[in-house]
Amino acid sequence: IPEIGEAEAVPSEVYRNRSERFGQERDWGKRRLRRLINGRLLAFLAAGSLIVAGGAREDPRWPIVLAGIAFFLVFVALVVAHRRVTALVNYTSELKRVNDEMLARLVRNWDGFVEPPVRQPSVDHPYAEDLGLLGPASVFKLICTAATPLGQGTLRDWLLEPADPLVVLDRQAAVAELKEQIDLRDDLVARGRLMGKVRRSVLDRFVQWSQGERWILERHWLIGLAWLLPISTVVLVILQVTGVIPYYLWLFTVLGCAVVARRTGGVVRQAFDSASSGQASLRRLSGQFEIVSAASFRSPSLVTIARRLNADGVPAFRQMRRLERILVCSELRLSDLLHGLVQLLSLWDLHVLFRLERWREANRHYVTGWFSAYGEFEALSSLAGLAHSHPEWAFPEFVSDGERKLDGKDLGHPLLPPHECVTNAVQLGPPGEFLLLTGSNMSGKSTLLRAIGVNVVLAQAGGPVCATKLQLPPTRLFTAMYVHDSLEDGISQFMAALNRLKLVVDAARDAEADNVTFTYLLDEILQGTNAAERQTAVRRIERHMLAKGAIGAISTHDLTLADTADLRVAARPMHFQETIEQTATGPSLSFDYELRPGLATSTNALRLMDIVGL
Repeated sequence: IPEIGEAEAVPSEVYRNRSERFGQERDWGKRRLRRLINGRLLAFLAAGSLIVAGGAREDPRWPIVLAGIAFFLVFVALVVAHRRVTALVNYTSELKRVNDEMLARLVRNWDGFVEPPVRQPSVDHPYAEDLGLLGPASVFKLICTAATPLGQGTLRDWLLEPADPLVVLDRQAAVAELKEQIDLRDDLVARGRLMGKVRRSVLDRFVQWSQGERWILERHWLIGLAWLLPISTVVLVILQVTGVIPYYLWLFTVLGCAVVARRTGGVVRQAFDSASSGQASLRRLSGQFEIVSAASFRSPSLVTIARRLNADGVPAFRQMRRLERILVCSELRLSDLLHGLVQLLSLWDLHVLFRLERWREANRHYVTGWFSAYGEFEALSSLAGLAHSHPEWAFPEFVSDGERKLDGKDLGHPLLPPHECVTNAVQLGPPGEFLLLTGSNMSGKSTLLRAIGVNVVLAQAGGPVCATKLQLPPTRLFTAMYVHDSLEDGISQFMAALNRLKLVVDAARDAEADNVTFTYLLDEILQGTNAAERQTAVRRIERHMLAKGAIGAISTHDLTLADTADLRVAARPMHFQETIEQTATGPSLSFDYELRPGLATSTNALRLMDIVGL
């Protein structure tokens, strides 16, 4: 489907063109469906009429009957064609929706796509809530295109847990390779959505079953009995029918089958239920595994994923389909009458359980790897979509042996629409220095802190960052921005702020002990107490950070915060400013969000009160 030069085109044009083309294919399919529906009806009526007309006579007119049968075969062919075209319409509709959502992501139209459901992190997480990683209008929602809980959970974990730099480099190579494979990524998402909802609890239950203990494989005598009794029944029936023996001795073997079936029924049913609980989900996932297995890759990470989607050289999707065939055999238990008869004559369930446990024994060491590998692929594909949508973004460079500092060029906030995002050059560190951000209300201090934090998270997850260049060391990131009081726990806002700062302070101490770079972002901390005590407390915290070799930034309205001799040397003051214009309706404020050296020279709280009518 992609046109020549599509990879080099502007992303918005790529998504818009693809959406239009898929829409045209969908509309063509809908028109064909209407013709097929009419053709099916006519063929069915013609078949019925001709068969009745030709066969409802004492001397059937076979040419007419054969013509009716021919029309019936045409009807069957049209039914098959209808199913195929319906699948095509659904597929192209989903592909169109995927590209429409990518357009919505590109302009940050948050209502244009749905946030996948994921588990929320603990309130004590170092940075998740402060940086808006999960939830509406979040980093996760912007990035995640994964259609299964496997990929959604993997991407969530990558955002919440920084990876080792070597792992990050592998992910960057994989993201760069998948970036231009838009057909593969769209195919994966579209088919994943069409396969229906896959619940994580179902997959977890299947994984638990796959690691279970052997039962029938440990009872060789039972396997032998499952063959001996049915074969004996067949032999005895043949002997009686042929007159070799006059007695109904086969009744004893049937009775033996009944006893064995009754004694083993509970264990067998439990095994079947556990294995088949996610049968529909597993059938759908096997198709997704096949898409990945059929592709060819160069980057080490993707090659490893493709290799993990195998079991002793057999692709995972084939193993899953083999399991599906076994589970289909187990569904005989759903028919009480037929199942009872077959079970009495053959001990059917034991034979199915034997095949099921043999499958489990052959694949128990691979199942978890299959699921985690596919989850990683979906997560990498999501990051690749972000990279494709923003070709101006760069992959960060990790510096392990150099000076511990973060150096960003044209760094912006990834959640802002590109046409509104103002970028700045930002530097944190080296140890012994800190960035002091000042400025009036609404000038951009908090947004800059969050921009730094989100880009550090993206960098250590393996994705691109909203900057033309970003160098940083492997780091532990902690933030203190939002604090919430708790009526239930009896915690005031100030005490909540203290608890959060205690978490940051302790983490800085641990990082120093582990010889790991520690990055902190503190936004207007310790609000809720008097100015004198607050200033003293903030200075203590900043001195602690400097003593522990941490790098970071702090925003404040207090222009005298770094007036002491030691902090004046360590601080690198930067500020934002506003422009005030007098209009016919009163004063008007505007901001350019450009970072400037030095302390802020103006305030705007009283002017903002005037503007809102206070």
